[in-house]
Amino acid sequence: MKAHKKNKGAFTFLISSAATVSCATPLIINETTNRNDSSESEVSSTFTSTSSDEVKAIPVSYLDIREGKVYGIKSDVTIDESYNTLGIYATDEEGTPITHISDRAFLNGRGLPSSVKNLLFTGSNLVYIGQESFRNCKFNNEIIFPMSVVTIYTYAFKGCDEITGGIKIPNRTTYLGNGVFDGCTSLNGELYLGNHLQNIGYECFQLTGLIGEVNIPDSVTNIGVDCFWGCPNLIFNKIGEYEYSFAGPSYNQWLVNVPKEIVGAAPEIDPNTYGLVNAVFQKQYSLTSVILPDSIENGGTSTFIDNRALKDVKLSESMTEIRYGMFWGSGIEEITIPDSVISIGNQAFTETLLLKEIHWGANVQSIEEGAFKDSGIEALVLPDSIKTVGWLSFASCHNLKSIIVNSNIWRIMSSAFECNENLSYVEFTNVTISYSDDEEGLQVWPDLFRKCPSLEQIYIHADADLVRWNIAKITCFCSIDLVKKS
Repeated sequence: MKAHKKNKGAFTFLISSAATVSCATPLIINETTNRNDSSESEVSSTFTSTSSDEVKAIPVSYLDIREGKVYGIKSDVTIDESYNTLGIYATDEEGTPITHISDRAFLNGRGLPSSVKNLLFTGSNLVYIGQESFRNCKFNNEIIFPMSVVTIYTYAFKGCDEITGGIKIPNRTTYLGNGVFDGCTSLNGELYLGNHLQNIGYECFQLTGLIGEVNIPDSVTNIGVDCFWGCPNLIFNKIGEYEYSFAGPSYNQWLVNVPKEIVGAAPEIDPNTYGLVNAVFQKQYSLTSVILPDSIENGGTSTFIDNRALKDVKLSESMTEIRYGMFWGSGIEEITIPDSVISIGNQAFTETLLLKEIHWGANVQSIEEGAFKDSGIEALVLPDSIKTVGWLSFASCHNLKSIIVNSNIWRIMSSAFECNENLSYVEFTNVTISYSDDEEGLQVWPDLFRKCPSLEQIYIHADADLVRWNIAKITCFCSIDLVKKS
């Protein structure tokens, strides 16, 4: 230690090979040297101290460092329990700047005694933190990153479930890999994202305890799947305006921008947005309304799943499909399907318990499996455009009292309307029953109205072929009486 001076309860010192100081955790570091000043090989750092906890850092001589890269602890070194801090220093013993922490350098705490509970970065030379470099380590301090860091690679801190405080991504950082902080459940502070960040990998902040408001900068181009899943205490005030990209066939996800205002009324999305990333805002409990501009063609799967506070939605007039689980479990009360939509995907509106009204677009042709299962709809009128209704599409809609099925429908799959205990009125208008795919008309599959105790009659149009309807009655309509209606 080369310098030591008191300053309003804190002290400043220069780190060389090892440091033993009195300071509190979490460690708070304020860098005071210029990264470009090559004349100084060591960095000055300020530690805020409020207790007498002793910090004893592993000497730099114990680290396996080659050509500026830290590969872990030297294989011939055994570190005793007197050390409680892993220090990543500005330079090695010879003054060479340390710029990289190699992949898996300290994976699962390799080479570290159980007494090491702090991770301390010093200096402004580090640019790369490698894949799984600190995965599953048992540090319990707040991690302060050097301003120089450009890349924090995949799973770097995944499973570090004891680190605390918030996360501040430096302004020079451009890349956060997949799952970097996944499972860091003890994080309990705020999240700051630097203004040059471009990539946030999938599951990057999944299942963290981070809190407060988050601004995603305009520089961001990729947001991965589930990157904020299970972070109910984050509030997204701004999401930047950025280009879209495609993650590739192995993930089959669009990594593109999402609402830049997602708190309060009527958030807006940049008009150049092409699609939404899958599940990116799953369980974001603060989201109340969404407006998808007409530039959106791909809404993503499970995009707004479990957003219970989401009440108001305006869909893009360019979307052709409402994908799997897009609004599953949301709090929407009414939905207008644009004329551009042709298909409503599996479980798209499952468990939308407050959904009372559906305003159908003119071109909807298919309603897939379970699309509105367990929703709150009270009356259902299927328009002429619809050709197929999938298995369990409107099952267990406990408020549903009436169904009107219009002509041109081609197939209704098994159990589409089962377990609707309050359903009492069903009418098929100008619908013809067919025997096979070769004939025009409706094909109905078994148990269409199974467990609908309030339904005693099904109304059909006056000139219906009763022979065919009676055959359907036995297998498909659960032997409910047929009544001709003029």
